[in-house]
Amino acid sequence: PPPAAAAPSSSSSPAIGTRVEGRYANGDGSASWYGATIAAVHHGGAFVTLDWEDGDTAQRRQPKQHVRLPRASASAPRASAPGVPPPPPCKGL
Repeated sequence: PPPAAAAPSSSSSPAIGTRVEGRYANGDGSASWYGATIAAVHHGGAFVTLDWEDGDTAQRRQPKQHVRLPRASASAPRASAPGVPPPPPCKGL
């Protein structure tokens, strides 16, 4: 048989304290990815317990397939081009 596909994040067990995104099932049948930190690892890394960034206590135990490393955020600060000074801070807001 062909080899099994590798997990998207890593073939090793996830580490406690790692910042990740977890898949959270919404009430309407859809799911969304939310920021979390791995609080515990179970069954050799097959499942993890997450601490959600917003403090929610539901759906904390997730299979490793529902956990991924954070993706770059569109709101993350962007580096300036070399030699270009950053813009001045906003005033009066």
